[in-house]
Amino acid sequence: MEQSRHLERGRLNRPTATTVSAASLGILFLLTGSAGAGHAGAASSSAGERVATGALRERIQERREERRAVREAPAPADLERRKMRHEGLERTYYLSLPEGGADRPYPLVVVLHGGRSNASSIARTTEFHRLGQRQGFAVVYPEVGSGQIVWNDGRDASNTGVDDVGFVLRLVDDLKRSTPIDTDRIYATGASNGGMFTHRLACEPGTPFAAFAPVVANLPTDLEPYCNPGRPVPIMMIMGTEDALMPYEGGVVARMIPLLGPGQGTVLSAKATVDFWRRNNQCRDAREESMLSDSSPSDGTRIREARWRDCASDAEVIKLNVIGGGHTWPGTSEGPTLERSGRVSQDIDATHVIHRFFQRHAR
Repeated sequence: MEQSRHLERGRLNRPTATTVSAASLGILFLLTGSAGAGHAGAASSSAGERVATGALRERIQERREERRAVREAPAPADLERRKMRHEGLERTYYLSLPEGGADRPYPLVVVLHGGRSNASSIARTTEFHRLGQRQGFAVVYPEVGSGQIVWNDGRDASNTGVDDVGFVLRLVDDLKRSTPIDTDRIYATGASNGGMFTHRLACEPGTPFAAFAPVVANLPTDLEPYCNPGRPVPIMMIMGTEDALMPYEGGVVARMIPLLGPGQGTVLSAKATVDFWRRNNQCRDAREESMLSDSSPSDGTRIREARWRDCASDAEVIKLNVIGGGHTWPGTSEGPTLERSGRVSQDIDATHVIHRFFQRHAR
């Protein structure tokens, strides 16, 4: 079966053992005040430890409330909420179609939310649907399945065993049958965990996507050995040099609450991620590099663009380095929703920049 091939990729989808890190156990001890029988010495706490435990509880609760507020905010009213079932899971997505109907097939942009987030949040952040309504393209915001908190993006740490690739491909197929979609102009973008899942979609052979644009997302280390799209794929990457969660230099993907564990898998560096896609696209070494206009000096960021155009099948590779930028979507009016997100650059509107990139590419 077509869907099953997405579940036969060795380490990408092998069953993973449930593990509890030493750091997580340490936090559990602080929260419960007990490390189990036979540790009477550890069971007694000093006044200072009790104060620290209370402060930690408050800190964790604050972070949970911040994330809950993001998740529970309503979706924009101009999106149509739909449901479908895939492999026994109920899946939700939000759809936006261009204003005025269709006198010809229109492009489709798939926009993927981050981990522990949802479709309504990425819709508010990016406003891709508003641009699509004006510019004549459809936008769909899929969500992870009921009970999930992350996309199965290729990291062992995010391996839910759920066929998210199959779900997105089936969703696209359903939309192609029910909506006048230009099948040569289907695109994928996403942020954070959604950006890493965008990388995974780019790694899959035989998908309908013409180009990809992961934001604040490096290529997962666990995914790299299995990434073989079998064709050059145009790709634009937007990366913050001071991202506290997605390490620009590569390494462990951090948690929003650092004390709750050692991290959530590892990623390649920004440079290694770009180099991977340059090799896949058979790009020559020559690149064009420029510093973009500092149109918002007060935001504390600058943007350097590196572009490789001389690639097979015109599959250009673009990297936008947001110097000083955090784990954020450039140009959003939402602002950083969480304390550790970092600076939001206003020097570009990532939604518009990605749309212009997509317009240059078709299957």
